[in-house]
Parts: sequence; structure tokens; C-alpha cells
Amino acid sequence: MKKLNIPLSNYTENWKIFQKDKRYQLMFANRTDQYVNKEHYEAEQIIKYGYTRILFEKLPEMMKDFTVGLALIEQLPNIAPFLLESAAYRIMLLIVNKDDDHYDLDMDCFFNNGIVDNLVECCRSRNWRSLRRQAAETLRELVNCGTMAQNQELLRRGVVTIFLQMLNDEEAIDLDDEEWFDDLLVVEAVKTLALLSTKVDVRGDLVTAFVEQNLCRRLMLLFRNTRHTIVENVLTFVENFLTIGTEEQMQVLLDNQVLHHLRLVIVEPVVSDLYLLGGQYKVVEILGNFARRSRRLRDLVIDSGEDLISLFRVLRSLADDSIVAFDASPAISAARTIGYLCFGSPPPPFDKLRPSLPILRFLINQLEPHIGERACPVIKHACLIIACLARGGFDPINALIDENMCPILVMLLAHPHSEVVASVLKVVENFLKNGTDNQIQVLHDSQVLQHVLEIVMNHDNLPPLHLRSVCRAIANIVNYRSSQIQRMVDAGIFPSIIQISINQEVGDTKYEAIYAISSVVTRGSHEQIRHLVEHGSIAAICQGLLCEEPLVSRVSAVF
Repeated sequence: MKKLNIPLSNYTENWKIFQKDKRYQLMFANRTDQYVNKEHYEAEQIIKYGYTRILFEKLPEMMKDFTVGLALIEQLPNIAPFLLESAAYRIMLLIVNKDDDHYDLDMDCFFNNGIVDNLVECCRSRNWRSLRRQAAETLRELVNCGTMAQNQELLRRGVVTIFLQMLNDEEAIDLDDEEWFDDLLVVEAVKTLALLSTKVDVRGDLVTAFVEQNLCRRLMLLFRNTRHTIVENVLTFVENFLTIGTEEQMQVLLDNQVLHHLRLVIVEPVVSDLYLLGGQYKVVEILGNFARRSRRLRDLVIDSGEDLISLFRVLRSLADDSIVAFDASPAISAARTIGYLCFGSPPPPFDKLRPSLPILRFLINQLEPHIGERACPVIKHACLIIACLARGGFDPINALIDENMCPILVMLLAHPHSEVVASVLKVVENFLKNGTDNQIQVLHDSQVLQHVLEIVMNHDNLPPLHLRSVCRAIANIVNYRSSQIQRMVDAGIFPSIIQISINQEVGDTKYEAIYAISSVVTRGSHEQIRHLVEHGSIAAICQGLLCEEPLVSRVSAVF
């Protein structure tokens, strides 16, 4: 057999290359066999045998895997990416199980030994999607478990830029809409950016990037993703726009039909029933925050036709959850959202807000027996909303009467919490100022003035807010509706008001009491004024002349 004339040096060089390839093939097999062929093997071993300690001891090997894999990723394209993916997976397991009692993991080591930089570099490897996704998932767990300082360090190492590139690089752009919103790498990037925005203040950077990189339209596609966590992540981005975004940035979001997509989460949800209500609760809060931002946005939220009925249905479920969970937070959220829809000048058409009345009645009547004092902020806020509606005159007041709210509201005047009483007095004031005689009679039939009299007669034992609120309500009612003066005279309210104006120290309560007296003197008949004089109103007015400027000006208006 004829020998080939090949130099010995070539044999040696080729043999070394072969041996090196073989060595790294064996390393790859040892590192990744369980990861590739036995899904969740390590996670099962951690639970069963405390495998985390062994994994922690092999951290130097993982660091070596990163070094070797990144160095040879071009030369060994069938081996190196899987070696890197296996290392990233094991790092993720260490992070997830960092509280294991068998070892003490300081997550700063991932920053100090270059592992974070290696993971970021893996996220840049556009030719290996599986590796990018695993590295992204590991970084997400690092964000989730890291401290504020560690997450700030992640920002300095360019994590936000890397994940934005995943959403908008050439490979992502080539995907059509149907592929993009369900792409696993896109989903991982969205989840990590949303989580990061809740940990450190990158909301402004994200909002600016979404607008400048024309990502808003595609973000709206994620509302169609059936994974409930993805919908929640998009809602987080929408909240970022609401909190940080400028009017121009908000308009970009509106141009991409964000309100339409939010309504669909309520009306035609794509997520499973298990997570449906949680997502819908968050949506109604966001819609409320849209309404809060400006009158124009409020009207856009309200002008949604039958979708608004679905919104009120979810708000009622939210209120019911307070009783189930013995927690006032859901009810507070429901009341706050209704308030954002109702408040503002000019007010929205009442017919659109009419479905809120049964919810408000539930909040002021049914909540306190179940959750006690925790219901007080909810009742206060609901009464302020009712007071706002009552300013609308005949239709809203008539609706309140139809809902049988008058007896409930009047009973709340005996509530022990001053803030609740003050908000109910606002309702009474607007009711008596804006209602017709027949509507006002319904309130009188519920003994409203008798409850007011009980408050003013007990003035020595009541906190200042109680007294100030009732005096202001009486003064405003008299000022706007002089026909109610005689009813108050007949109820015996003014003698106590006069005593309050005499006995109170100089301050807001004294000012409001003298304001009530001066309003009667200005608008009342001779007989009604004589009634006040007989009970000491002249002494109260003269005392007011010796007080500070606001009181003097109020008293001077009488003469």
C-alpha cells in the first residue's frame, strides 16, 4: 500500500482538533443529557434530595461552561449553544432555590464572576433562539429575586436594551402578527421588562422606547395571548403610560386602540376562568385611571355603549369580593373607579352612570356588617360620589329615591366616624339644594332634620369635623334654599347652632356656625329672625365682631 506524503505535523494538529472536539462533546453530553432528555430533572432532584447544594458546588463548572461555550459557539455550533443553555438553566435553578437551607448563596457572586455578563451575551446570540430564551428566563428570575441594588446593576449592564432588541430586532420584525404575539422569546422579553418596571424605575425609559420603536401596536396584540400572565404584563405597561407618559405618548397608545383592547378583556376575555376576574379587576382600575387623567379620557371611557354595563358588572364583583375576603381593598378600588367616572366638570350624562347606583347602595349598606370599621373609607367615598351625582338635579335625585337610599343615608348621620358623617351631610346638602319640593319631602320623611338636631345638640361631645360639617351644611342649605329655614326653625336646630357659635373657640367651626346664623338673618323672614334673636343670636354676632378678619367680614354682612 502506497503511503500518503502528509507531514507528521499535520497528523498531530488534526489529532489535537479531533481530541478537543471529542472532549467538548463528552462535556456537552455530561452537562446536558439530563437537561435535554429528562425535562425538569434538576427541579425534581432539588425537591427530592436537596440537590441544590450539589448544584451550588458545581458553580465553577458552570462558569467554565459559559467561558468555553461562548468561545466556541461559532466553531462548534451543534454543541456550544446547548452547553450554554444547560449552564443558564442550572444558574436559574440556583436563583429560584436561593433560600434553600443547605447552602448560602450570595447573588452578588453572579455579578462578580461574570455570569450576568455571560447571560447578557447569550441573549445577543440571534442564531440560537432556545439559548436566548433560556438566558432571558434566567435573567428574569434574577430580576425577581434580586435586591434593588442588584436590579440597578442589571440596568447598568444593558438588560433593558437587550430585551427591547428581542422585541424589535430583525428576527422579530420578520414575524407576522400572529407569530409575534405568541412567540416564546417575545413573551419572555415582555415578562422580564414588565417585572423589571415594578422593581426599579425604568417606566419612563420603557414608555419612550415603545413609542420611538413603534412597538405600541404590537404590544396591543398581546391582549390576545391566552397566557394570563402576558395580559397582566401588558396591563403593567399600560399603567406605566398612565403614570409616566406625556400627552403625546398617551395619544400614541390611544391611536393603537388601547381602550378597545381593555374593554375586550372585560367583554370577550381570552384567558381561562381561573384568572379571568383578576385580570378584569386590574382592567377596570386602569380604565378608572384613564378617566381620572382628563375629562376627555373620562368621556372616551364612558362612551363605550354596552361595554360600560360589563364594566359596572365587574365593579360589583369587585365590591362583593370585599365580603368574601374580609378585606376592604377591593371595595375601595371599586368605589375609587366609580368616582373617577363620575367626577369632573361638566359631569357626564347621568344615564350612563345610572348602573353605578346599585353598587353604591351596596357599599354604604352591606359592607360594614361584614368587615366592620375597615368599611369606613369605602362608605365615605361612596357618599361623596352620591353627593356628586345629587348635584345633577332631578334625574339623579329621583334615581337615588328609587334605589331607596334616603333612609340609609339618613341613618348614616348617626355613624361614629366623623368623615362618614361629613360626606353624608354633603349628600343632604346637595339633595336639599337641587331637589324639587317633592323629592326633598322624601328626605324629610326619613327624619333627616331630627338626626341633624341630634348632632348639634350633642355638640359638646363631638369632634370638630362633625360640628364644622353640620354647620356648613346648614349654612349652605339656607343660603341656597331659604324655603328650608322654617323647617329648621320647627325642628329646633338654630338654638344649638347659636350655642356652638358662642361656645366654640375661634376657628373653622365657629366661622361655619356664624355663617349659618348670618345666612338666616340675610334670607329669613322677620319671624324667623326674631326666633334667632330670642335664642341669643345677637350675642353670637357681637362676639364674632371681636374675632379675626374672616369672622368679622361674615358678621359685617349681616348689618
